[in-house]
Amino acid sequence: MTPYLTFVAIAGLVALIIRGTSEQKGKFIAISAKERELTWTPYLVCLCVALIFFVSMRDVTVGADTGNYLGSLNYYAGIPWSDVLTAKLVYPYDYEPGYFLLTKICAHFYMSDHVFFLLIAVLIYSPLMEFFGRYSDSPFLSFLIYCALSLFVYSLGIFRQMIALSICLFATRWVDSNKPVFFAIAIGVAMTFHSSAICFALLWFYKRFDVIKLLKIAIPASIVCLIFGRVIALIAVRALPQYAGYIGSKYDVEGGSYTMFMLLLFIAFIVLYALRNKSIFDKCPDVIRLSIFSLGIALCLQGASYSLGIMGRIMSYYTIFLTILVPYLMMHCLGRHGRILSLYFVVPISLVLFVSSLGSVV
Repeated sequence: MTPYLTFVAIAGLVALIIRGTSEQKGKFIAISAKERELTWTPYLVCLCVALIFFVSMRDVTVGADTGNYLGSLNYYAGIPWSDVLTAKLVYPYDYEPGYFLLTKICAHFYMSDHVFFLLIAVLIYSPLMEFFGRYSDSPFLSFLIYCALSLFVYSLGIFRQMIALSICLFATRWVDSNKPVFFAIAIGVAMTFHSSAICFALLWFYKRFDVIKLLKIAIPASIVCLIFGRVIALIAVRALPQYAGYIGSKYDVEGGSYTMFMLLLFIAFIVLYALRNKSIFDKCPDVIRLSIFSLGIALCLQGASYSLGIMGRIMSYYTIFLTILVPYLMMHCLGRHGRILSLYFVVPISLVLFVSSLGSVV
């Protein structure tokens, strides 16, 4: 656990130095997209490279599904190159075709475990850091929230879904630019790594909703999902009988605390307070409206996941936008108090949640 906390601490210290330099120039708060890119791009490149090499050197036992993925790498190492594209899927290594092909190619070149970790890290963290650089007002705070949401811990073992998530994050640019073909292609590629990526397609429709009204509806709706989740799940499997096996299975109950649900509710109320003035809301960039839309969906899913844990698997496609939403609120909507809150409230809570998540895998 200590190496992970040390890494985050060093990354935070460097970010504070960059932030202090920017504030001296008077550019940190009212920073343009171009200035933000010039300020944070070198930092994010260094953070990305350091993170990739850092996680690639971890022990092979770290990560929820790491053992299974390394097992598949070793299993397919014996397949002749001529059979790579035609080799049959074998349980429990019957993955989606994109990840299956990636594994077989890596196995063909007899990649060691740590080289394999490095390649997976490149696929996960490179699009993630580009996403932070493109949209975040405080990239380190975004990375810290990413860790607090357990997404960093997931990336250490849940390779397929985290690669799919990173591909989806890269596709966010096409939601903003209204390019449905490129967006659909990206979602299709992501689905070849994990079929749950189809859930990200829902975000294409965010401009059709008043996201603030939707969030107001989502708050009571999430409580309904929490209380009546089992009933809702039983109704849902009538329409989707292929998921009936999850009722009463090991995936039926999340088995965790209600911390995430309370955290999402708290952030929802902060959003409603910070953006209560329409003039402030109208100044929000499109990605913030998208993030609010995602927050509303995440609330309902989190409430329902306590009755049907399988729904918690798609949470990351929506909670990831908190890494953009929270820094924006801190830097633009809460004034000087927002900067104070980020230093004395958001950072400590994020660290506590990060430490808590590390306890399960490290």
